[in-house]
Amino acid sequence: MPELVALYNRIGVHDYDWRDFGPDLSEIKWEYHTFDPPEEKIWEPGWRYREVTDPAGMQDWFKPAFDAKTAGWKTGNAPFGRLGGKLPAEPWRDCQLPFCRCGDPVKTFWDKEVLIMRTKLKLPKLKDGHIYRLVVGGMSHVQGGDGFEIYVNGKLFLQRKNGVGKRAGGRAVGNFITKEWWPEFDKEVTIAARGFLPIPGGKRSPGVKRQHFSVLLQEMKAPPVTEEMIMSGKLMQPLLSSAWQAGRGDDDKFVYDGEFADNKKIVGEWVAVAQVDGIDAFKPGTDMSAGGKPALAKLSIKRDGATDDQFMKWSGSTLMNLKKYEAVKMQVKKIDSEEYLFVEAGGFNNRHPAEWKSPWFVLKRQ
Repeated sequence: MPELVALYNRIGVHDYDWRDFGPDLSEIKWEYHTFDPPEEKIWEPGWRYREVTDPAGMQDWFKPAFDAKTAGWKTGNAPFGRLGGKLPAEPWRDCQLPFCRCGDPVKTFWDKEVLIMRTKLKLPKLKDGHIYRLVVGGMSHVQGGDGFEIYVNGKLFLQRKNGVGKRAGGRAVGNFITKEWWPEFDKEVTIAARGFLPIPGGKRSPGVKRQHFSVLLQEMKAPPVTEEMIMSGKLMQPLLSSAWQAGRGDDDKFVYDGEFADNKKIVGEWVAVAQVDGIDAFKPGTDMSAGGKPALAKLSIKRDGATDDQFMKWSGSTLMNLKKYEAVKMQVKKIDSEEYLFVEAGGFNNRHPAEWKSPWFVLKRQ
């Protein structure tokens, strides 16, 4: 899906981009509380997520009925964070990622190690034909944050026990709101989060308590995906073949170039009569049942590269089985005035030695 949207973007179409859903981040008021848990962890580089004891009277902080005001919580706007020991006056990162937004100024100071926060939102109705996700802002860069928990109406929606490691940045961190979760968002929804204040390591900021944390809801109109597009995509996948079986390299896989090569000799209706170890092993008029009953009982090969099975396409002398992701060879041979089509049975895999050869299905023209 991201690659499909990227193709639309390349031709200037942005109808299917992710967009913020519901109230703007700057408008949402969060009830929050910070604390240093009794389960101490030495302040050194490393993921800080762990099970901790909630403050007295706050064991149900993530449930809709919890009264944060009575519990003495504060209110503030996201993003929550800090740089060193203070609220940064300016963003410390020029981040333009729409799912991260750690280029936004920090609004509320995160003073102690653990942050628990909650809000109640009334959202527009979720619509068919759209995709929804909840993402955690400030977590899309290496060493950009630590583990967290997200609850929806008191139910655990997402748990992540680590921050962002090397070569894992630049991606949205969150979870899709799948259809079974939609009813939770159709009424007033309580979203709660727990975060841990990290200390990034490395040469740039060793031992500096740094965080930028927010929770975003986003919506995307699903781009149209037709059956023709799906089949075209399948045809672009590298397929296992007899050449791959012998060579075992990715370059040995069959890749269809999209240019259909006609082959009038194989067009027609064919019915299986045998399965043999090799083409020369087939002898018409003799009992060939020892080779086993062919798994391919019949095959209708049409002129346009199609067959009677939508997952089997052909070009030239190659049959592409898109269920098994295999490309098998085909060959027509005339024996005693009868035409026979020989088709590799396939079954290519790493368990076979390189010298292994596929059996052949034998089909007779109708």
